[in-house]
Amino acid sequence: MKKITCILCCLFLAACSGISDNEKKEAEKACVDFVSKNVDFSVDAEAFDIYKKKGNIVVEVGYKKKYGGDTYSMRLCVIDEERGYIFSPSVFNESEWSR
Repeated sequence: MKKITCILCCLFLAACSGISDNEKKEAEKACVDFVSKNVDFSVDAEAFDIYKKKGNIVVEVGYKKKYGGDTYSMRLCVIDEERGYIFSPSVFNESEWSR
């Protein structure tokens, strides 16, 4: 029963997030590329969560080394559509963008 409630809540939150499927796909691709280039080209990266905060799209990107990496590290990626740029918050203001 808990799993069903959790799934329904997640679906409801996703529907209310205000991010279209097309925006999600574009944001996912942009942020995965951004993190791959800024961390190291020899990592596998994938988006784990996408949401809006402060009017910006935030993507949680997990990455691990392509060869020999078993655990993921996480990096937030923020897309400011109004200004037209992407950035990754520093350790000092990461909580500002976390869910």
